[in-house]
Amino acid sequence: MVDNVSQRLRIIDHKRILIFAPSAYPLGGIANWLDYLSPGLEEEGWQVIHGLVTGQHHDSDAYLQRHPWPQALRITNKTGSREGRIIAICEVLKKVRPDIVLVVNQVTAYEAIRRMRCKNEHVPKVVMALHALQSNLLKDIARQRDILDAVIATNQLACRLAQNTLGSPSRVFYAPYGVIPWLGKRSRNDIPSDVIRLLYAGRIEEKQKRIIDLIQVMGTLKRQNVGATLTIAGGGTAAKHLQSKFEELGLSNDVNFCGILSFDQLALAYKTHDALIITSEWETGPIVAWEAMSYGLPVVSSRYIGSGAESALVDGENCFLFDIGDIEGAVRAIARVRNQVLRECITDGGIRTVRKRYSRDKSIQQWVNAIRMVRELPPLQPPRYRSTSITSGRLDRWLGQKWGERVRRTIRIQHAHSDAGGEWPHSEHDASDQATFLKQVSELDIAQ
Repeated sequence: MVDNVSQRLRIIDHKRILIFAPSAYPLGGIANWLDYLSPGLEEEGWQVIHGLVTGQHHDSDAYLQRHPWPQALRITNKTGSREGRIIAICEVLKKVRPDIVLVVNQVTAYEAIRRMRCKNEHVPKVVMALHALQSNLLKDIARQRDILDAVIATNQLACRLAQNTLGSPSRVFYAPYGVIPWLGKRSRNDIPSDVIRLLYAGRIEEKQKRIIDLIQVMGTLKRQNVGATLTIAGGGTAAKHLQSKFEELGLSNDVNFCGILSFDQLALAYKTHDALIITSEWETGPIVAWEAMSYGLPVVSSRYIGSGAESALVDGENCFLFDIGDIEGAVRAIARVRNQVLRECITDGGIRTVRKRYSRDKSIQQWVNAIRMVRELPPLQPPRYRSTSITSGRLDRWLGQKWGERVRRTIRIQHAHSDAGGEWPHSEHDASDQATFLKQVSELDIAQ
C-alpha cells in the first residue's frame, strides 16, 4: 500500500490533500463521511491521500477492508511514545508534501506541523475537521491557534464556538454532513393503529446519546397502554447494560437489538419503521436524522444542543421535538406519529429539508469550497517552538524526550497502550468539565 502511494506521488503533481484519521472505528460516522467526501474532492481535482494511524488498537487492515481507499498510508509509531507519534507524522508529511492537511481527531498532527514550521520545512495549510461539541477539542483549538490555518465544522453552533476560540471568524467554515436523497415512494398508510414501530440507530452509550432515556420512554409507553416496539441498531460500550435493563423491567419482548447494520440493512430499517427516535444531549448532525428524513421516516428528537443554531429541525414541520430528558414530552411526541395528516406533513417537510440543505452533493460542494478558501488564505506567522511537560515514561523523565526516544528506538522498546485514545490521542486535554461546557454553550445555541 505504501509503495503504491509513493509511486503515485511521483507521477501526480497537482492539488494534494492529506487526511489524518484514526483507524480504530471502521463502523463510525467519520469513516462514512470520508467515504463520500474523498471521491468528491477527487472529482474537483484534488489528490486525496489518507494517513491512517495504526497500532495495537488501530487496525488499519480491517479498516481498509471496509473502506478500501486506493491511496492510503499506514502511520506506525515504533515506540508507542508521544515523541514517536510526532516523528511518524513528520515522516509522512515529508514524503507526501501536501498542500492541505485535514486533521480528524488526531491531535499529534498539530505538534508535528509546529515542529516542521519552526524548522522552516515544507509547510502545508493545516485544518481541523470539527465533528463534536466537546470542551477538550475547543481547548485544542485554543492551544494550536498559532498553527491552525482553519477549522471546518459540520454544525453552526460548532462554528460559533470555533470562531470565538480561534479569534478569527474568517478562518472558520461551515460544511455539514450529506446523505443521498431517497427517490422511492413511501406508503402513507403503513402505520398500524395498535403498535408504533420505533427505531434507534447509532452509538449505544450514555454520556452523549442518553440511551437510558429509551428505557424510560418504553416503560412510560407501556404504562399508558400505547403499543410500541423499539429496534436498536448500532453498537457501543453500554449495549449489554441497556439490554439487561430492558429485561429487568420486563420490556425485552418489545425491544430488538439488531447490532451494527450495513447501509442496505439500515435503509430497509428506515423503510419498515414508523419513527426514528433521538435522545441525545448534543449532536453536530446527526447524519442519521438526515438519512431517516430522506427515506420519509418521521424523526422524533430531543432538542439536543446543536439543533438551535443549526435551525434545521422544526417541530410540527419536519419532525417532532421534545426537551432533553423530558420522557413525558418524548411519549407525547411519539403519539403524534399516529396522526396521519400530521405525519404526511412531517414526512414531506423532512424530504424537503434534506434536498435543500443536507444532500450529499451539497455537502461535498460546501467542503470543496471551504478547502479551496483555506488554500487561498494568507500564511500564518511562523510559530514559536513550544516545549511540553508531557512525558512517555521514565526514560523521558530521566533523559529528556529526545534522548529517551533514541534509547527506545535503539533497544526497541515499545510502550503498550490500554486503549485507542491512549495510543493515538484525539485530544491533548481531558473533558472533565464537559457538563459545565455544555451548559454554557447551550446559551449560544439559538437561531440567528
